Amino acid sequence: MIPFATFVCTKTKQSSQKWLARTTLGQTKVETEKARGGLYCVRLSASIAKPTTATDIRKTPPKLSDEDTNLLASLTLNGQQRHLALRTFRTLQRHRTHCCVTKPEVQHLDVVDSANGGVIQYLLAACWKWNFSVFSLDVATGGRSVSVLLLHLFHEYGFIKEFRLDALKILHCFTLVENGYHRDNPYHNAVHAADVTQALHCFLQEKTISKHLTSLETMASLIAAVCHDLDHPGFNQPFLIATSNHLAVLYKNFSVLETHHWRMAVSCLRESRLLDHLEKEVCVKIECWMQSMILATDISRQQEFLEKLKVALKCADLCNPCRPWSISKQWSYQVCEELYQQGDIETELSLPITPVCDRTKTSVARIQTDFLRFVVTPLFVMWHKILSSPLSQELMQHLHHNQIRWDELLQYELEQLDEMSSVSEEAAMDDYALLVLEKDNFSTLLKEGLIVTRFFNDVNAT
Repeated sequence: MIPFATFVCTKTKQSSQKWLARTTLGQTKVETEKARGGLYCVRLSASIAKPTTATDIRKTPPKLSDEDTNLLASLTLNGQQRHLALRTFRTLQRHRTHCCVTKPEVQHLDVVDSANGGVIQYLLAACWKWNFSVFSLDVATGGRSVSVLLLHLFHEYGFIKEFRLDALKILHCFTLVENGYHRDNPYHNAVHAADVTQALHCFLQEKTISKHLTSLETMASLIAAVCHDLDHPGFNQPFLIATSNHLAVLYKNFSVLETHHWRMAVSCLRESRLLDHLEKEVCVKIECWMQSMILATDISRQQEFLEKLKVALKCADLCNPCRPWSISKQWSYQVCEELYQQGDIETELSLPITPVCDRTKTSVARIQTDFLRFVVTPLFVMWHKILSSPLSQELMQHLHHNQIRWDELLQYELEQLDEMSSVSEEAAMDDYALLVLEKDNFSTLLKEGLIVTRFFNDVNAT
């Protein structure tokens, strides 16, 4: 009996074949020949010594030079922790495995839910409602909320039939997009992309917007929505510039994240070949429309894009405070956790800690109170004036209710702080005002919020 081995067959023009069986003990020659009556004759030779092969040579570890030895010694530092500068770059792509961001208490369901009464179909049927919970969809789809939602929307809008799109290419494209989001990000992940896309879908149902858009522009807007934070590293632009990030160098410190999101979106479209059958002019128009929509999410360039009424995606991106309290609260904790993670990294790198990212001095209630007051409220007041619809009225009601809830939580925190440290409430508020309004350490988000406020005041004055 021949032990388990790897056989190499040498075919000849004759009826016989020669084999070479390689084992750990050596090599054995095996020769087969077809005899009369359809039988095969097998001849085995004695084992021969195993010669040295190229594989054996490769297995032998090469001898390191003195320079390599010194380099390894400087990296290991006698088993101590390496300096942060020598570690893997923190903002490189982290592969996103297909699992839901939230921790479900139910068993994952299949992505393809063909049953009409299935959970996924039930959730998708309500995606036009503002109280839609993308967290539930993420749990039901096992972490594939982006690809499932976009395939459903493309079917509902009739894009598959109108533009002769391949359903498999649609799934491939948005699976690439889904994988492009970093799962480790508490906020800027694929679930956030699905949430923004669903919000934009609600806005596109308004006649004030839909009557000005063609089918091609509507499709490009949905693609821009799902790709608006693609490959987001989980850090803001000032951090990327301060750490000499490769993205900041590549895009010359100007709209770093937004430009990178747009280029990543174009790469996913081209790699999936979703639009290859369309004319070149149509593809260019879609890419240019996506570029203008994604760059509009840069708040510092708000005035430029408001003049072109490209504010829909920006409102969808910042719509979490306008959701029902249960959904809005969950998003608030996740975005603050991402801010706190940046503050932790800034501490490790001995960088000045952004005030809004310091978990030891700011709370979720403090961050959300100012964010809603300085950034969200001015934006959605103007958005309500543009839409003037029941949907915009619902947004403002949720925003007002959530603002009250966060103010109550902040007041409770200040009272607890007063009891613990014997500091008056007035002094605590003064300290907090210095933390937020100090010019040199002003948070980027609050800076942009004040810019938004000034701009809207100028618009109202004119």
